[in-house]
Amino acid sequence: MPNFSSLGDTLSFFTVVVALIGCIFFLKEQKSKVADGQTSVDLFKGKELLLVWIFCLLFPIINGTVLYYGLKKKLPQKAKQANKISWLALVVVLVFKYFFDMYVLGGNY
Repeated sequence: MPNFSSLGDTLSFFTVVVALIGCIFFLKEQKSKVADGQTSVDLFKGKELLLVWIFCLLFPIINGTVLYYGLKKKLPQKAKQANKISWLALVVVLVFKYFFDMYVLGGNY
């Protein structure tokens, strides 16, 4: 178990764990919609798309990897879409972190 020195560390850890567990359940639900031995070329739409963005913004690299490799056999188009979203989410998170550190925390870069 990690050593939590502050409430922020604890909340960050549990946010990541909840996002990963939610991502895995979402993955299983998506795969259950397609019969064994078949594939689908549908893309994420509506609430599904929103959930993918949320999962990827909370933990971009791991959740994006879980979604891509979990979906690539049965749902190849959704896997590619999830991969693109995870890369975009990583850029968004890094830019947000840079500006947060620079202007809110007063970091020197």
